[in-house]
Amino acid sequence: MPTNQLNTDTRQISTSEGIVNHILNDDIELHSSEILHDLLKKYPDEPGLMRVYADQLRKNGVLDGAADMYSKAATLFLEKGKILAAIALKIIQWRMSSPIKAEVKKFLFNLKQVAGDDIPVNSFFCRLTIQDSLALCASLDVIYLPPEHTIKKAGELEDSLNFVISGTIKDSLYHTIDSREKVFREPNLYLFENDYFGDIYPFEQDKKCNSYIETKSQVELLKISKDKLRKICIRYPKIENGLLNLLKVRSGDSIDISPEKLRDARRIAMKLELEIEILLNGSQNTSISLSGFSSDVSINGLCLILDDIGLDSYSEILSLENGVKNAKVQTNFPIEDMKVSIPGEIVWLSPVLHEGRKTIKLGIQFENMSPKLKGLLMMFFNSFDKK
Repeated sequence: MPTNQLNTDTRQISTSEGIVNHILNDDIELHSSEILHDLLKKYPDEPGLMRVYADQLRKNGVLDGAADMYSKAATLFLEKGKILAAIALKIIQWRMSSPIKAEVKKFLFNLKQVAGDDIPVNSFFCRLTIQDSLALCASLDVIYLPPEHTIKKAGELEDSLNFVISGTIKDSLYHTIDSREKVFREPNLYLFENDYFGDIYPFEQDKKCNSYIETKSQVELLKISKDKLRKICIRYPKIENGLLNLLKVRSGDSIDISPEKLRDARRIAMKLELEIEILLNGSQNTSISLSGFSSDVSINGLCLILDDIGLDSYSEILSLENGVKNAKVQTNFPIEDMKVSIPGEIVWLSPVLHEGRKTIKLGIQFENMSPKLKGLLMMFFNSFDKK
């Protein structure tokens, strides 16, 4: 593996683009609709910025304009394959003004053109009928959470199903020795976009959380309570059928399938030697070439522990933390005799002590991939896992 190096690139990022990045990362909050409107003229295809503008319009009481912006942003998110983000904005829009059947039908049609069967959450939502979708969306809440926020503690009642729209969530599993003591048990699971959590099925069972679940970045969720979901499934049985498929549960053995097994099917503890290249955001664009090894992987992302790095590089990387977060990254996988590069972004960064040395751990979320590329990556993970 090559030595990690920091390489300065002379490319510049415009001031307005830097402002947009800070707005989308929630680092700054603009109260001026005029400034947001001007930024949208320069970046008309940025759905995240359009959503911020819609939020501002709604706050100022311009409801018709806000609803229109939410609808346009949802369309753009769909075009980018961000299905949960699109659904969240449609929920906000429809609660401001009741949708007509033709509008819902058009949205679901467009959703099905984007969603494939390779991502379980996408498949779950795109297979719903108009009536199913309206019933489910009426009970889903869009939740925004800050970094380092505790979502659930071990021992608390499982009372909701949650879909991750964006951000990173750390799920630390616990093993109960007796009723009074809980001992930390590896692995830590990291949930990203299109992951879900909440052990709420079968509905008749009251289950307690065996994890400590917290946000590692700003997180957006779609959330529905267990009680609401139970009532909806009674009236709309196709939703329950979709839920069974989503959770990979069969009616005869649903009790035997634990959330740990379901999550392990999506994320695999695996050590792979990898190389990455980061393009930082900021007043200057800095290219960073790094090497390290994964602690766990999935088709949605991975956690990377950097190789030995000097104190200068360690301090420099940490000083660039704000620029590293949400920076674009290329992850290079050595598959057979070729090197496959997967684009994505860094969603969190954390200093860690690993085998007696100080280093850095990165959370990387992949961009949407074609079904063929996902299949190739999953075959590689599975073959490596069996060695």
